[in-house]
Amino acid sequence: MPEYKKAYVTIMVDDLEKSVEFYGKLLGLYEDLRFGDSWAEMVTKGITIGIHPKRIGAQPNYGTPAGHNQGSPISLRADGQVAQPDHGGSANTGNPSGHDQNSFYALKVEGKVAHPPPPNLSIGFEVEDIRKTTKELEAKGLRFHMQENDINILAFFLDPDGTPLYLTQVR
Repeated sequence: MPEYKKAYVTIMVDDLEKSVEFYGKLLGLYEDLRFGDSWAEMVTKGITIGIHPKRIGAQPNYGTPAGHNQGSPISLRADGQVAQPDHGGSANTGNPSGHDQNSFYALKVEGKVAHPPPPNLSIGFEVEDIRKTTKELEAKGLRFHMQENDINILAFFLDPDGTPLYLTQVR
């Protein structure tokens, strides 16, 4: 089994400075590392969040999915299954993932570009007193959707790019 030194959650953002300010000044994480306008690491106990601007040529190389050639965009059928790669006229544009420069995923449904699927990532922060914390953050302009159950209290919110985040307090 590999021994990992550190784990990252990387969020692709439109505006690096705005996101660093949001995660730093608003949420209280601290900036641990910075590579100009290409990368910032925001850290709190137990997590490092990498913030990476969404711009052409700046995408991390996630590799090519098995069974797809480098020059073909990932295509989805209407039933959500991955379609066979399009081998006719799909040129490799030179970016590491092999997808077109206009859309990172270039998702297609029945030959038409589709909206990307809803996010399948959410980042949570456990807090000692969720009511106090949400009150402090609401004073800074954040809006929350609260949810309670027998185990915990949750406060859902979004970052400036729409990344789903939440606070939790275990009962």
